[in-house]
Amino acid sequence: MKITNKFNVPKAVVRAIENDGYSYTGYISVTQLISPPRLRWLTKRHWDELEEDCVDAVWKLLGSAVHVILERAEDKHAADFQEIRLEAETDGKIWSGQGDIWESPNILSDYKVTSAWAAVNDVKPEWEQQLNMLAYLYRKQNFEVKKLQIVAIFRDWSRIRAKTSQDYPNSPIKVIPIKLWKTDKIEKFIKERMQAHTETENTPDDELPKCTEKERWERPKQYAIMKNNNKRATKLCATEEEALEIIKTFLSKGDSNSYDIDVREGERIRCEHYCPVNKFCNQYQNYIKEKEKKIN
Repeated sequence: MKITNKFNVPKAVVRAIENDGYSYTGYISVTQLISPPRLRWLTKRHWDELEEDCVDAVWKLLGSAVHVILERAEDKHAADFQEIRLEAETDGKIWSGQGDIWESPNILSDYKVTSAWAAVNDVKPEWEQQLNMLAYLYRKQNFEVKKLQIVAIFRDWSRIRAKTSQDYPNSPIKVIPIKLWKTDKIEKFIKERMQAHTETENTPDDELPKCTEKERWERPKQYAIMKNNNKRATKLCATEEEALEIIKTFLSKGDSNSYDIDVREGERIRCEHYCPVNKFCNQYQNYIKEKEKKIN
C-alpha cells in the first residue's frame, strides 16, 4: 500500500504512518478473522495497488501512540502482562491475536481510541467478538479470564456536551464491560470464521461472498416525519406507509401542526467511507451504478 500526502502534512507524521509496526503470526489474525472474507481477500490480492492518504490514517496513528504510552504502565512486580501475541490452531490453520493488558484479578482489557458516540450506542459486535477470541487465546495458555472490558479513550470528547447531555460520557475515558462467552460458543464462532476465510481463498474476486448488511454498516432508508419545518424529525419510519399512517393519527386527534415526510436515502457506511478496496469490489461498484440510475 502506498501512503500519499495530499494535504502536505509534516514528513515526520508521514514516516510514522509508513512505519506502522503492526504484524501478526500464522495464517490469519483475530482482526482478519472477524472481517468479511471479501474485504480480506481483495485487500490481500490488491495490496500493492492500494493507496491511503496519511490524514485518513491519523486515528490509527493515535491508537498506536496510546499503546506505546501504555508500556510505561508496565509493573515488573505485578501480575500484569501487556501486549502478548498468542497463537492457536483451528482446522489446521494457525491464527494469532494480541491483547492489550491481562491483569489481576483475571481481567482482559483492550484499549480503543474512538468517538464518544461509541459509548452512547450499543457495544460494537466486533469488539465483543475480538475480546472473546483473545480470551480464548489466553485460556489456551492457562491464563484465567473472568472479565472482559474495553477501555475507551474518546478522541472527540466534549466537556460542554457532557454537562448538557444525559447519555453522553461524563469523562474522556470510560470502561465498557464486554459479555464473556462460554467456551463452546467462542469455539463455534472461531471455526465458522476460519471456514469462511479458508473456503474462499481461491475464489475469484467477483465471486467472493457478498458482504452482509451488518458487515457493510448499512444505514437503511428512512422516512422522517417533519413538523412545522423543524430541523429535527418528530419520528423516523421504515416505510412511507408507516409515516403516512402516523401523520393521519396525529391529524385525527385535532393536531393543527403541518407535517411533511423527508425521505432519507440509505447508505453503506463502511463501503462508501472506510473500505480500502471498494474500487475493486464488484458488489460495491454495482451498488453505485444502481444508485446513479435512480438519481438520473
